[in-house]
Amino acid sequence: MLLMLVGNFAQAYFNFTLVKNTALKNGIPPGQADRLLNYIRNNENNLRNKNYVTFVDFRQPSSKKRGLMINANNGSAYSFLVAHGINSGAKLYASTFSNIIDSKQSSLGIYRVENDYYGTFGHSLRVEGLERTNSNAKNRAIVIHPYSSVSEETIQNIGMIGTTYGCFGLNPEVSNYMVPLLKNGSLLLAFY
Repeated sequence: MLLMLVGNFAQAYFNFTLVKNTALKNGIPPGQADRLLNYIRNNENNLRNKNYVTFVDFRQPSSKKRGLMINANNGSAYSFLVAHGINSGAKLYASTFSNIIDSKQSSLGIYRVENDYYGTFGHSLRVEGLERTNSNAKNRAIVIHPYSSVSEETIQNIGMIGTTYGCFGLNPEVSNYMVPLLKNGSLLLAFY
């Protein structure tokens, strides 16, 4: 009984300082870290999964690990490759973003990661856009999904990873690791 209470308390408490320090140490700009942390602070009672937060820095080239997942309980960080939408930039960099249906562009902003499901690409995660810049995420079917052309091998062959129709495409092994951790209410901030 005591262990169950301690476990629930660990998830109920969010260590803002730990997460911010980890984000800054891993190259997340202070303003972007504060943006996500302020959202959490203002909505903390409504958040179901406070164990992990994720940042996607679209200023970085797709050949770099521009995704960062932070464990809010212990401050550990996990960097990963993440694809952008083909019409956000068909080459190495994403440079344009949209919330318009069929734009095939990535959208910026804060997302709530929702339930997992098995789709065309495999074990995936639905996301809900929480801001004006990504409010059509569900209507656009923007998700987090495994994508085989997100790999070091693809970078070695063509100098960049593949692109998506606006989804967050991850290496399949990375996706398999992250899906169970992020599902059911964690937050993700995509920024530029």
